[in-house]
Amino acid sequence: MHRLQRIQAHLLSANAGDPFRPHPKLKYSNDVLAALQSNKAVVALESTIISHGMPYPQNLETALAVEAECRKAGAAPATIAILHGQICVGLERSELELLAREGPRVRKCSRRDLAAVVAAKAHGATTVAGTMYIAHMAGVKVFVTGGVGGVHRGVSETWDISADLTEMGRTPVTVISAGVKSILDIPKTLEVLETEGVTVVAYGTDEFPAFFTPKSGCKAPHRLDSPVDCAKLIAANTSLGMQSGILISVPIPSEHSAASSLVETAIQQSLKEAHDNKILGRDVTPFLLKRVNELTKGESLKSNIALVLNNVRVGSQIAVELAKLLKPHDSKTVTSPASLSLSPSSSSSQSSSSSSSRQVMVIGGINQDLIGRPVSGGRVFIGTSNPGTLSRNWGGVGRNMCEALGRLEAKPYFVSAVGNDYAGKAVVQHLKNLKVRTDYIYEMDGFNTSTYMAVLDEK
Repeated sequence: MHRLQRIQAHLLSANAGDPFRPHPKLKYSNDVLAALQSNKAVVALESTIISHGMPYPQNLETALAVEAECRKAGAAPATIAILHGQICVGLERSELELLAREGPRVRKCSRRDLAAVVAAKAHGATTVAGTMYIAHMAGVKVFVTGGVGGVHRGVSETWDISADLTEMGRTPVTVISAGVKSILDIPKTLEVLETEGVTVVAYGTDEFPAFFTPKSGCKAPHRLDSPVDCAKLIAANTSLGMQSGILISVPIPSEHSAASSLVETAIQQSLKEAHDNKILGRDVTPFLLKRVNELTKGESLKSNIALVLNNVRVGSQIAVELAKLLKPHDSKTVTSPASLSLSPSSSSSQSSSSSSSRQVMVIGGINQDLIGRPVSGGRVFIGTSNPGTLSRNWGGVGRNMCEALGRLEAKPYFVSAVGNDYAGKAVVQHLKNLKVRTDYIYEMDGFNTSTYMAVLDEK
């Protein structure tokens, strides 16, 4: 299945000039892969909120509702998690249910944990930092979550600062959230975000929101009021080559916000309990959210679900507008990619494209032919050096066809593979000189380009 997806990824690009290339270490769901291939909106979603953020079955119900909101807005939901050591971008319902039922038994994965969980072939639920890193690998620019981590209260004693802040400073993914969780020190969190170079925006308000409540008492550095404006900001961030992310903070609708005094009292009590029970590090946030929910008799959980759904509505609209901005003006497609699906569940009744911009695609091999000939009367002396000449020609049936088509000005697309070595780079350049489209040729690390060598004597 993974090999089919890789081939399909080469063939289904809607933008021939700038094809999407899926990361070979990731498993994409069919919906996410198709959306990325056709330059449509995709929204990344974290999985820690499923396994660690809410109890079962509310976690599963919320995960399904969140994905439904994405689709309703016209975006493909890409819930990210690690299952049996495989990083997945987009999950099936059964996989969402696995995470929901397993709950805290699933490993919580920030950036630092990804390699360990993959190596152990274990299950992992990604945090904001982990999800951002994988989303960037996957080519997804917009990520929606509930709230991001930040500077914990009492940081002068614990030095507990979330890796989410560092990740936003070095990964160009836009995060849509309801601000930072109100259990954190919001002014210090904003200071760290500034230090990390993260663009912080409040959506439709001048005040930075505080997760359960729309107001934190802190003024936001920037304000934007529409999905179009947010998309323009992301596009500008990309065009400038910025390697830092963007945080767009969406206030929870006032009708769903928990009473500030009630939540603050619960937070203070929960913080004291966490301190008394020596709960530290990654265990702090899940403990605090659970206790705050218990102390508010479920009101904070209701607010949590409402704000996540609201964030997804806004984030999906932003992703849709961003896809419009980034969609290439040249929408020519390759005939075969437009009509081909290699998924085992694909229908055989799909019709071929009627596009007038039909192109030729060749799928085949590349070979380097090395021929040695002695100069001493055509004789080869075994067991010693032989003065001679060495010539190189490019072969492979697929390459030969592409050369012929290139010389006919057909500009064919070539799907093939070479090693990441001198010969591989040389043959790719050779094909480019022949006006062959080489966007779909894999340069494979750790492999040599296929080579045939012969030494020819007078016989």
